[in-house]
Amino acid sequence: MLNGFGSRTGDFCRVATIGGVIVGAAWSRLGCSYGKVDASIPELAISLGRRLLESLLNSLCENGYKKVSLSVDKTNYAVSMYRNLGFETIVEREHDYLMVKHLNRK
Repeated sequence: MLNGFGSRTGDFCRVATIGGVIVGAAWSRLGCSYGKVDASIPELAISLGRRLLESLLNSLCENGYKKVSLSVDKTNYAVSMYRNLGFETIVEREHDYLMVKHLNRK
């Protein structure tokens, strides 16, 4: 998923650091994995909380993307955060949800 990251259209990333050490990241890439809806909707992945995700969502919106998608395990505590941020489940699979958020310019 991350081979050549930053070299393709739709590659965006934010990292969080503490004392110069990366402690979390959120990134997006067009059509790459379990959260893929179609080739025009960036898929995101995240390993840290809400503020980092909101920053990434803003970057996608500012760059003209209308939607973003993700896959999240049904047991992941982040499901409620995604729902609170406006992600909607479009497909419920056995172990995960495929979710999409419509990005709105403010």
